Amino acid sequence: MADRENVPDASRREFVRVSLLVGLGAACAGAGVIPLLSQRSAAVGAPVPLISLETIAAAAGDLEALATPGKQVALEVTLTRRDAWRNITRAQTVYLSRVKPGSTADCFAALSPICPHAGCAVVYKEGAFACPCHDAKFDAKGARKAGPSPRDLDSLTLSIAPIDGKPWLHLTWQDFITGIEQRIART
Repeated sequence: MADRENVPDASRREFVRVSLLVGLGAACAGAGVIPLLSQRSAAVGAPVPLISLETIAAAAGDLEALATPGKQVALEVTLTRRDAWRNITRAQTVYLSRVKPGSTADCFAALSPICPHAGCAVVYKEGAFACPCHDAKFDAKGARKAGPSPRDLDSLTLSIAPIDGKPWLHLTWQDFITGIEQRIART
């Protein structure tokens, strides 16, 4: 009688073990596929493909502003952050501008849309940035002009890397601590 009672427990344990292994295998397989689904998605702190230089060269519509130094274009990227076993994604706006002619990373500048005062999202219009929460003002290059912000808008790192043999501008997203004068990255 004791042997019969152990049989169901053993089969349940085997079922759970096999289920966990299958789930783990599926998660590992999925981890290799997920980044391929969206070219403009990457982990926080990793370079995100932002825009191809060919697209900038053929600038039309909203991107036409990238042909002229000093004008801002809002682009959206998808960022992924790993939280234990989950991947948490969020859409994030980035402001991109051309600072000089050419096709190297230093010909462009990227600004975080997060106000360094309290973390609200700034808006760009009429050649300047403004924070609607506490009325901080920044010029077109992100320099602080008025209001409670302790520093300029935070710049983000850009680089050039090929995708399918064509040069792309990549952005490395970083969150910064708000409310302080120093530009300190969050970890």
